[in-house]
Amino acid sequence: LPPIGAEVPVRTHVPPQAFARIGTVDESIASGDLTGRTEIWQRAWDVYIDYPLLGTGAGSTREVLGLDKVGHNVFVTAGLETGAIGVVLMAAILIVVFRQALSMDRGDRRMWLTVLIMWSIGAMSLDLATKKVTWLLFGLLVAAAATVATAARSAPHESVGGALTAADALSGPAQSTRA
Repeated sequence: LPPIGAEVPVRTHVPPQAFARIGTVDESIASGDLTGRTEIWQRAWDVYIDYPLLGTGAGSTREVLGLDKVGHNVFVTAGLETGAIGVVLMAAILIVVFRQALSMDRGDRRMWLTVLIMWSIGAMSLDLATKKVTWLLFGLLVAAAATVATAARSAPHESVGGALTAADALSGPAQSTRA
């Protein structure tokens, strides 16, 4: 049983519609339509076949599909709107971002990989590529990795095994948390 104290803030701050929506997940999975997503993805594929290289244009998903819905998947939307070129570019961006996260020290790596895994889960059923928070997260991750790499190159004697954390890199050599 969850602690009663933890339930009170959730019940008072989360709209009842959210609980009702969560309650439909089992039905949606059992029916196989994923709340209409499979229809959206099929329509997107049908349109993609006609515009495979360049897609239908940025922001055209709702109009092209004839539905008042978005693609509900990063790669479906990228393929539909920007074609194969956009899918390849999106995949390349994700590879770079994941590689940057993997290049970090253990603590930073865990944190950024957790963020990226959470983003990836959402990206499979939502249109996160068009959200500013996606590009903010990717930019922060790459900047953190670059900061750590620059600090490691300029002061390798400050690190243990050549790996600094983002906190070490930002604090500078005099205040480094590693000895």
